[in-house]
Amino acid sequence: MSIEVSYEYNQSFPGDKIDSYENVSLIRTYPRSDDDVTDIQHLPNGVAEYPQNSRRVLRAKVPSSAAVELRRTVEAAADQFDVKGINLVNQVQEMINRGLITNQFSSALHHVRKIGNQGAHATDAKLTREEVELAGRFVELLLRNLFEVTGELKQIEGKNSDNNDIDTDVDTNTPS
Repeated sequence: MSIEVSYEYNQSFPGDKIDSYENVSLIRTYPRSDDDVTDIQHLPNGVAEYPQNSRRVLRAKVPSSAAVELRRTVEAAADQFDVKGINLVNQVQEMINRGLITNQFSSALHHVRKIGNQGAHATDAKLTREEVELAGRFVELLLRNLFEVTGELKQIEGKNSDNNDIDTDVDTNTPS
């Protein structure tokens, strides 16, 4: 395990021995713990457990189970927006219809859906770690778009409403 830290110290000459540290803070550890499997902000608890489970079982070298957890992540994310459908194909289409995802990105989610199906059913085809990691990257992009970006924008909007004297609608064509 390695540890990445940020610190300030009171001796600043190259080659000198560092005698004391001030303001030492842990940034992250490697490998990351199971509790820190994702750095996606604003992720609801009802969604966060599934990508965590996926990474745990992938580390245990069970890619088929990891793929199922990724599919469950997409289903849970859709559920957060009250997206209903008789199956994940319909839910993905409803996410497009509502503007939650683009039509182009739906291909990535259908890939996750297919990988999840393959992991859930007994077949001769075995999933590889690389296939599941790619699907995991697609899921991470989905979660960042649905939750992190919107959460950060809400924070910005909240700050802007606190600063009513700041003009947010600047006309760049008008001379100052």
